[in-house]
Amino acid sequence: MTTRPPVFFIVLIGAAAIAAASFLNAQAVTVGPAKLEVAADPGDTVRGEMFVINETDTAATFSPSIQQFTEEEGNKVFNDLEGDIASWIAPLKPITLAPGAQQNIPLTINVPANASPGGHFAVIWWNSSPAKGGQLSVVTRAGALVYLTVSGELTRSARILAFGTEGGRSVFGSLPITFSVLVRNEGNGYEKPQGTLSLINLFGGEGMRVAVNEFGSQVLPQSQKTLPIEVAGDRFLFGPYRAKLDLVYGDGVHLEAQKWIFVVPLKAVAWMIAVLIVLAGAPWGIKKYNAWILRKATQPREPRRRS
Repeated sequence: MTTRPPVFFIVLIGAAAIAAASFLNAQAVTVGPAKLEVAADPGDTVRGEMFVINETDTAATFSPSIQQFTEEEGNKVFNDLEGDIASWIAPLKPITLAPGAQQNIPLTINVPANASPGGHFAVIWWNSSPAKGGQLSVVTRAGALVYLTVSGELTRSARILAFGTEGGRSVFGSLPITFSVLVRNEGNGYEKPQGTLSLINLFGGEGMRVAVNEFGSQVLPQSQKTLPIEVAGDRFLFGPYRAKLDLVYGDGVHLEAQKWIFVVPLKAVAWMIAVLIVLAGAPWGIKKYNAWILRKATQPREPRRRS
C-alpha cells in the first residue's frame, strides 16, 4: 500500500522552498539622498550627485529609470509620460557594485529655455537586475525624489480645506490627541506648509505646543494633502482648550484654523465626584451628629446608688 502525503503539505513545502529561494536571491539597494530640492532658471544646467549602495552580500547590477509623479490625496502617483523633467535629466548608465559597496553618481538636469515656471517632479529609480540561470529572484528598487522649481511667473496660493481631530471627536480623556489638517495647493509650485498647533485654555495660557509638518512634506501644485498632527506627552490637561493651528507657506503667508476640544481625565472626574459626594453629605452628617449630641445632653441621668 502506497501512502501519499496530503496535498496541503506538498503545497506548504513548495511555498516554503519558493520563499527561501526568493529570500536568498533578493537584492537590496539604498539610494540617497531620498529627496532633491532644486531651483533653476529656464536654460540653466543643474549639476548634483546621488549615491547607490549595494546592501547585499553578493555583487549586483543596478539599472536606472526615470518616472514623473503627481499626487492624489497625498499619495504619489508615478507615470511614464515622456518629456518635461523626465527628458531633462541626463541619461544614466547601469552600475555593478561589490557587496556593501557605494558609488556616487553625477546627476545633470538640463532645463530648457522654454521650460514652464513652477514645479516639475520626477523620481530616479535604481532597480536590481534579476538573477541569471533560472534562479528565483526578487527585483527591488529604491528611488530619489526630484523637486525642481523653475523660476518665472509663479502663482503661490494655498488654503486649509479641513481641520479637526481623528474621528471628529471633541472630548478626550487624556493625551495623545491626533489632529489632521487638509491643505490645498492652488498654485503652480510646490508648497511646504509648516507651523505649530497650540492648545490654549480659557485664561489664555498655553497648555501645549507641537510642531506641524516638521520634516517638510510637500503639497504639489493643484493637489491636496492631509498632514497628521499628534499632541502627545505626559502633561496634565483638564477642561476646555482652543486648538489653534498656525501654518506658514511661501513668502511668509499664514494659514490659520481653530477648534474647541475638552480634556476630561477619568481619574480626575472620579476624584471630583467623590469630593462632591463628601461635600454634599457633610451638612447632613454634621446635623445628625449635632442631634445625637443634643439627645445625649438632654437625657435624664439615673441617680447613682450608694453601696
